[in-house]
Amino acid sequence: MIILNRYRVTNIKRFKAFAFLLVLLVSIMLFLMLSSFTKVYSANIVTYKSVYVEHGDTLWKIAADYDNHLRIDEFIHMIEKLNNIQNGKIYPGDTLLIPIY
Repeated sequence: MIILNRYRVTNIKRFKAFAFLLVLLVSIMLFLMLSSFTKVYSANIVTYKSVYVEHGDTLWKIAADYDNHLRIDEFIHMIEKLNNIQNGKIYPGDTLLIPIY
């Protein structure tokens, strides 16, 4: 018989099982909380890829090669804004930064 402060443990097996389950439950909850935080932060991280424009390339073709969660026209607008492109004109030899999600 183990006495913990004012509480008396009469069945040691039952107490050990309860303690084990309690530790397991708390561990699972912490793991789920931490994994949800990393998903939130990692979803907001944008990386960029440098793309060399070759003869015959268009913004539409380049944007289509890098599929993401945006509509293609929104993605093209983002590429234009990021690379300071006016009138959608790109030329062979240009280097573009493409956001990758």
